[in-house]
Amino acid sequence: MITTIRLRDIKIFATIKETGQQSIRKIAKIAGLSKDKVQRGLNAILKRNIHPESEFWFTVAGQKWLHILVCGVLLEFGIKGNQGADRISNFFKRVRLDKHIGVSPTSLRTLLKGMENQLVRYQKEQESECAGKSTVEIIASGDETFFKDMMVLVMMDLNSGYILVEEEAVDRSYETWRSYGRRTHERIGIDSSPFYQ
Repeated sequence: MITTIRLRDIKIFATIKETGQQSIRKIAKIAGLSKDKVQRGLNAILKRNIHPESEFWFTVAGQKWLHILVCGVLLEFGIKGNQGADRISNFFKRVRLDKHIGVSPTSLRTLLKGMENQLVRYQKEQESECAGKSTVEIIASGDETFFKDMMVLVMMDLNSGYILVEEEAVDRSYETWRSYGRRTHERIGIDSSPFYQ
């Protein structure tokens, strides 16, 4: 989502790129903005346009790419990687985006919280959509991981990233895993026949 102020700056920057350096009055007339808005926009552009790549961030495509980058970093490193907002803030500063996006730890925490809420909402929607179906098709991949000295078998739906985890059992043989998998699939409505033939 591009803010009104950012749209103003994009419009001013595009006007200068198309027509060359003009007076504030001419830029305002071409861009359809007031002289005050153009002056504020130019001041903001001058403060932020300090690196060779900065010009790209003043385009609509650049703004969309920044949005994707921020969401991707927050998802991969903040939510999945469990990295804190301070560390992510430092990353954005190191790649010189701090003049173009809000990178304070507080603003990043707010974005992280919003993304987490959206992910929970999305999960609930998907689960309620699948609840009435007799079977749910998944593309599953199995693996094991270790917590201390205990091996845990995990199966994940590759399309959704949804993880099915086994329950603890004293007997960790193939038969118990197979039996548990069938019971789990029956409980959540997945056709288990392709997995256990």
